[in-house]
Amino acid sequence: RTLEEIDSLEKTFQVRSTPPRSHLDIELCIPRTANFSYMSQKISNFLAKGTGIAARVGYGSYERCVQRLDMGSADAIITIGETCLDDYEVNVIDRVDVGALMVDDNPLAAKDLLALPDLEEMPLYLSPGFAFFNDTMLETLKDGIDAARLEFRALKMSIFGIYDALAKQSGCVIMPSIPGIDEWLPQCSTVPIDSHDVPRVPLCLVTPMGDKSSYCAAIEELLLPQRSERFSISRIADA
Repeated sequence: RTLEEIDSLEKTFQVRSTPPRSHLDIELCIPRTANFSYMSQKISNFLAKGTGIAARVGYGSYERCVQRLDMGSADAIITIGETCLDDYEVNVIDRVDVGALMVDDNPLAAKDLLALPDLEEMPLYLSPGFAFFNDTMLETLKDGIDAARLEFRALKMSIFGIYDALAKQSGCVIMPSIPGIDEWLPQCSTVPIDSHDVPRVPLCLVTPMGDKSSYCAAIEELLLPQRSERFSISRIADA
């Protein structure tokens, strides 16, 4: 029985072991976008400046991000939208505006801020790549926004499906709006929606429970509101 337990421990450490790293590693639970390299560099610069440690920023589905966190190859993950993960520590570090992604020649793209009535006559879509954000939006509809005023259509998650929805159907995709890093597609703009009409959504930092690695502790020291000055996503956009 002792030998079996030792063998089990060895297998566990073999599975969880990762090559030594000399940098922070954060995963974003978002789909890859046209400006991801630019956005990733912005966040990496911000983390490196705030912690004094080189940083790498990746992206992926929820399953991939959590797997990397569980395996120890990522120090933390960030989700856009309400996040409840029982086996991890989840902290809201900021809230971001909800926006409408549309082609640049859409008349509404010239506005600085949208109101709910602006969207009522447009075909509306939710991006399949923002799982937590979409869940939060649908819950928000139940909690106060008249669902009849915002009816979402299915969106094909491909460049052709998105441009068909935006250019041919003159619609918009409801997505996070983060000034400075929200240029999700070429020749398209994300216009924020008035937070009085559609509430801002939480930005969540997800880290392992229990003992923290030095890298994870450095990230939390920088981003968690209770441990540092109030964090704002705009600080990343300005990095």
